[in-house]
Amino acid sequence: MTGSVVLQANRNTLLTASLALYACFATLGFCTSSIFARYPAFHQAFALDNAQWAILLFALGFGGVCAYPLQRPVFARWSSRRVLVHGGLLYSLLLLILPHAPALPVLYGLAFAIGLTMNVVNVAAQMQVLTLQRQTGRRRMGRLHAMYYVGTALAALFASLTAALALGLAAALGWAGLLSMVVLTIGAGWLADDGPPSNPVVAVSANRRDPVTLLAWLSLLGSACEGALAGWATLYLSQGLSASAGLAAAGVAVFSVAMMMGRLLSDWLVQRLGGRRLLVLGCSAGATVLLLAVLVQTLPVTLVALAVAGLGLASLFPVLFHEAGHHPADAIARVAAFGAAGSLLSPLLLGPVSSHAPLLAVLGVLATGLAGCALVARRLPDAATSAGTGGKSCG
Repeated sequence: MTGSVVLQANRNTLLTASLALYACFATLGFCTSSIFARYPAFHQAFALDNAQWAILLFALGFGGVCAYPLQRPVFARWSSRRVLVHGGLLYSLLLLILPHAPALPVLYGLAFAIGLTMNVVNVAAQMQVLTLQRQTGRRRMGRLHAMYYVGTALAALFASLTAALALGLAAALGWAGLLSMVVLTIGAGWLADDGPPSNPVVAVSANRRDPVTLLAWLSLLGSACEGALAGWATLYLSQGLSASAGLAAAGVAVFSVAMMMGRLLSDWLVQRLGGRRLLVLGCSAGATVLLLAVLVQTLPVTLVALAVAGLGLASLFPVLFHEAGHHPADAIARVAAFGAAGSLLSPLLLGPVSSHAPLLAVLGVLATGLAGCALVARRLPDAATSAGTGGKSCG
């Protein structure tokens, strides 16, 4: 009887931790997208032009890149749960303060701090997923990453609602900050206190075939492609194919839903195909359909291409973060930092391309980027991207 009671208590604890992590990932997606979706409100509150908005987004991404040097001392000293609690509190306070910045330099500085803190909290959340997978013996990375896209969809709906109700930027980000404070600080208390990472913190090899180096480059390429597809789809559909505003917006919706569905299925697919094979097949399919959209310039083909590209990219980050957990303790932070760098790379690269070439060229560049992801994924060793749930990698 005592054994069954203990077993039931453990199940309840793991269920509570799972629900808390689902809420954490959805909240991260909601809060991040609450900033991106509020351009009209930022423009009204701070009189931002397009160049100043670009600087604000750059500051957010650059903060994420600069978080990498802080990860090692932070996670060497504190558990991921403690980082989620304290980092989530700081992140929430920064969101609450952001709309009240007295001048543009302060606004940019707060955006940098938000990007930095968000990256640290994100790494802590990835570590908690790995801990939960070891405890339950089941892959959950894909489903939890799908919740991030659920949060982004809710943020878009919330942005529309607050705009319809004529709520200002302070009210909109205030609710996002309060939600973040409740979920990331209180919810994190239900997670496992895993302690500092058990994997040794050692220098990572710069060898191009080193698994962590390959995972990092995949993160950079994948993040650049994912952000560009989400950001440029509407522009290409409206200006390149002369689609209506509603159909152009549908392109982003198609891509986002495909990403969410692909991540929900990615755990199941990895168990059957293996991570490396899934990445190669998915990225190759995405590159092929985008190239087809370049050759056949019609709205239906482009929408199908966005859907297939979303499905192909969906499993990338769940697989990368899962595999990074099998390597030195700062591997997850390195993958996250390269991902933040990728989000900066796409506008820097695609901006000049779109200025000096037809918008169709952007799709060609993205097809090349996805093909590059497939080529890098092929170079991963057999032991990488294992189908296991934690602990030692296996081929």
